[in-house]
Amino acid sequence: MIKKPTKPISGVTPLAVVLKPMKCKHGTCLFCPSLKVPQSYTPLSPAIMRAKELNYDPYKQVKSRLKTFKIMGHPTEKIELIVLGGTFLDYPKKYQEDFILQCFNALNNKNLKI
Repeated sequence: MIKKPTKPISGVTPLAVVLKPMKCKHGTCLFCPSLKVPQSYTPLSPAIMRAKELNYDPYKQVKSRLKTFKIMGHPTEKIELIVLGGTFLDYPKKYQEDFILQCFNALNNKNLKI
């Protein structure tokens, strides 16, 4: 039995990954908390808590979510990758490329364990 059946209702399962915390180039906005998590997020968000526990490692975040989805009975053939952090384009280009590459590696190596 699938838990939370509306999550993949369109046939695509959303999977959120979180960038490591980094200040914006312009500094901290008044409306963005600076709580040692990516700006504009709070440490009690489920995605943030998972990412923090996995040291913001994109590969481990994806593998962990795929494992959870499998346990919950959700399909993992079609994944919508959602990158949380809000300031992705402010990160160094190398970090951006490595982050996305590690996400894709994890999605393409579904049989490997974390």
